[in-house]
Amino acid sequence: MAAPSRAIEGALEAIERVAEATTIDALVTAIAQPLSRLGVTHFAYGQATDAAGARAPAVAFGRGHEAWRAHYAHAELVRTDPSFPRALRSSDPFSWQALHRLVANDRDAARVFEEARAFGLPDGFVTPIHHLNGSSAAVVMIADATLDWSASERAMAHMLAIYFASCGRALLTATALPARPVLTQRQRECLQWVRAAKTDWEIGAILGLSEHTVTEHLEAARKRLGVRTRAQAVIEAISRGLISI
Repeated sequence: MAAPSRAIEGALEAIERVAEATTIDALVTAIAQPLSRLGVTHFAYGQATDAAGARAPAVAFGRGHEAWRAHYAHAELVRTDPSFPRALRSSDPFSWQALHRLVANDRDAARVFEEARAFGLPDGFVTPIHHLNGSSAAVVMIADATLDWSASERAMAHMLAIYFASCGRALLTATALPARPVLTQRQRECLQWVRAAKTDWEIGAILGLSEHTVTEHLEAARKRLGVRTRAQAVIEAISRGLISI
């Protein structure tokens, strides 16, 4: 495992790269190297509960251990995994090793960690994430060796987990939102006058354009907005803030 100073340096470098990431893949690549220096082999951000507090476990993004993930799902280990309730009631990060010791007398709970070890994953680090909308999630980092971290390394892992979750959610939100169509100034002006119930000839007279040119601008705007009629184009343009009401 890297010396603390090297781990810290790598974490700070990663934050700079993460800030420049424009895709989830770029984000994962940016954060993988400093996590590797900390001994982390796989990592993922996953939802735990929805905004209503109902269980809704799902991995959103990361670089997971596919064999372990498949086994975890097939064996329905989420039902007995003690990491789940622990993450829901606390915002403090915790290691698998520490939690395993706490649940050693609970056969079903301890089985989760024992089976992970059988997959060559003896340790992990979980950072609970609680969102303002009431939903909960976690960043899980797992390793093929015990994570014997110093206080500074643990702090860096915690910081990277929070940053990873925040940036990843922002990228997912941006991707989910419909792209704002780019209309030319003339297209917006023509749509604005259509909004005022002007004909193509009247719009041309106002803007100093031919009726044919106005028609072309409006047709191009309609296609860019992905609608069938001018009326729909006006409504879509207003909803996207491209023209005023």
